[in-house]
Parts: sequence; C-alpha cells; structure tokens
Amino acid sequence: MLPRNRPRSSSSSSRSRSRSPVRPETQATPWREVKEGQTSNNFRFVKQASHGVNKDVVKQDSSELDCLFALLTHEIVDKLLQNINAYAKLLQQKNTPAKRYSIYRNYQPVTRIEFLKFMSILIAMGLDPRDNVKAYWSVSKPHKYTPWFGQMMPRNRFEAIFHMFLHAGGVDAEEQEKIEPFLESLQAQFQTAFYPGREVSIDEMVIGYNGRWRNKQFNSSKPSNYHIKTFGLCYSATGYVINVFTYYGKNTAYHPDSDPDSLQAVKVFQKLLELLDRGHYIFAD
Repeated sequence: MLPRNRPRSSSSSSRSRSRSPVRPETQATPWREVKEGQTSNNFRFVKQASHGVNKDVVKQDSSELDCLFALLTHEIVDKLLQNINAYAKLLQQKNTPAKRYSIYRNYQPVTRIEFLKFMSILIAMGLDPRDNVKAYWSVSKPHKYTPWFGQMMPRNRFEAIFHMFLHAGGVDAEEQEKIEPFLESLQAQFQTAFYPGREVSIDEMVIGYNGRWRNKQFNSSKPSNYHIKTFGLCYSATGYVINVFTYYGKNTAYHPDSDPDSLQAVKVFQKLLELLDRGHYIFAD
C-alpha cells in the first residue's frame, strides 16, 4: 500500500494559517492498494551472469568423487588428521600402561585412506539405521549381515577411530575451538566452489546429539529433542549450504560489527549474509 495525494482547497489552506502547524508524523495518511508490477527493485542482482559452480574448481567432466574432493580437499583432511592423531597420542600417553583390551593399547595413527573408509561407513550407517554400532558387523542375524562393513575395516578399529574424532583443533583447544577451525576451512571451500543464485534462505538447522556438551539444546518440538543448534544460509533451488555457524550460547561468534544489544535474529542475519553481494531475495521464517 502507498500513500495517496490528498486534495487541497483554498478554505482549508486559509484555516491552516490560523492554527499551529501539525507535525508530519502525527498526520493520518490514507493508503491505496499497490498492484503487481507497480513497484521497482532498485537493487539488481549483481551476480546474474556469474553465479553457480566455479569452473576453476569443478570442471565440466569432473566425476562425483572429484566434486567431493573439491570441497573436502586433501589439505583439509591432512590438517584434520594431524590434529586427531596428536590428540590420540596425548590420550595414549595419559593411559600408559594401557589395559589389556584398551583402545589405546595398539592404537595407530589414522591415514588418509582410513579416514575415507571411516567416512564411508558413517554415511552407510546413516542410510541403514540399526540398534547399535556392533550390529553392523554382527553375523547373528544372517538376513541383516552386511560383509561390506567388515571389508572396510574391523569393528574395533572403527570404534577406536570414532573415539578419537572428538578433537579437530589443537590438543589444548577448548569448547568451540575444538571444531571451529575445521568448520571454517570447510566453509571456505564451499564458498569458493559455488556462488548461489538470487533466491537464498536462512533457517535453523539442528543436529541430533545425545552426548555430554554444555551447549547442547533441548526442544521437544524438534525431530531430535537433544541437539546442537546451528544456523545456515542455503541456495533455495538446491539446498547447497553457503554459510553456517554453530550456536554456543553467550560464546557464539556473531559478526564483529553486530550490536551486542540487538536481537538474536539480527545477529544471525548479519553473520550469515556477510559474504553476499547485493540483489538477493532472502527467505526466512
């Protein structure tokens, strides 16, 4: 709705001279209906011709595996394994001498190939939910036995690696510093490989988590009652994640220029939209 011009008359003008002026903000303004096409967008989408996949990162003939490694680069994996193996070595030292069946007794550093096998197993587990980890290697139920898991790696080795995947930062890192460096490097690759089209969306994303963590959230209305809360910026057409950050309560790292007294929604928008150019249509609830 837009304000309509009010007609003037000579009598009203003469009377107005004898009265004290009315402040503009207190005047009642009539409105008229605005039909589609009557408004104009003064902020054009500046990336109209260049949005999409970065052809310097992903080529026309790139395979699915090439696309994966364009995001999860060898440099990111090697840095992650360096931190995880350093953390594992520290735990080994703290648990020496190790008990007979301890995972620290014969633990070996994780290699890049083992990491890829480990991630493959995690993805397969997500596609085939079972009661517990042991069930994926169990032969007690022949109709559910899947030899592939044992071919990737023994169950004991999987559990040992899983136990060490708690520390993606330096060995002395605490709280979010355990995970933030890895997430930031991964996000940088996602942002380099692809720039979204005009329509983007911002929403809360929850990650189910039942472990011990001081910033774990509880909300009975969510698919996972106990969860880690994150906020994400996605390309509306494909769901591709452009930016994401994790909620750490009062320690959440918002945009440095954010007003500390502003609402959380304002801080979330400033943080997630900091990399976008002008002209995007933003959808949020």
